[in-house]
Amino acid sequence: MLDKGVLSNPWTWRAYHYTPAAARGLGFESDAGVFRLTHQNLAALALPIDIRKTDYRSGIDDVSAAADELVIMFIAPPWGDALTSEHGLDLRRTTPPIPEVVDFVLHSLANNRVLCAVQIFETVDAGSLVDLESRFDWSASRVYSLNAPGENHGILLGAKGWAP
Repeated sequence: MLDKGVLSNPWTWRAYHYTPAAARGLGFESDAGVFRLTHQNLAALALPIDIRKTDYRSGIDDVSAAADELVIMFIAPPWGDALTSEHGLDLRRTTPPIPEVVDFVLHSLANNRVLCAVQIFETVDAGSLVDLESRFDWSASRVYSLNAPGENHGILLGAKGWAP
C-alpha cells in the first residue's frame, strides 16, 4: 500500500488497519513539516508504515512489487486553488495534478494490478472527473455526508489491470 500523503489523510489509517497482515505500508511526503508530524503520528500509533521524505516520483521509482501483487495507492495532494466555489475541485489543478500522479503510478507499476484511491470533494469539476476516470479499467466514487452540505469529502476508486 502506497500513500502519497500518508497520515494526512484518514483513509490511509482505516485501509491499513483493515489490510491483511502480509501487506506492507509505504508512504511518501516531500514537505518537511508534514513529514515530521506524520512520522510522529505513525510512531504514536505504532503502525508499521514506512514513511520516506521524498517526492512521489522518487518514492515510486524505488518500489519493487512482484507482478502478482495488488498495489493500493492513496492519492491526496494539496488542493491549493484547485477547489473553487464555482466549479468544485478540479483534479487537474492540485499540486501535483492528480492525473499526472495517476499516469506515473500506472506506468511505473504497469505489471501490477493497481487500485488508486483518490481523495475528492463533494463537488468535483465534471471534466476533470471524466478525464481521471478514463485512465482506469473500472472506477467508482462516493462522497461521505459527515459534515454540512458543501463541506464533505469523498473517494474515487480506480482499478487498472483488474476490476473488483
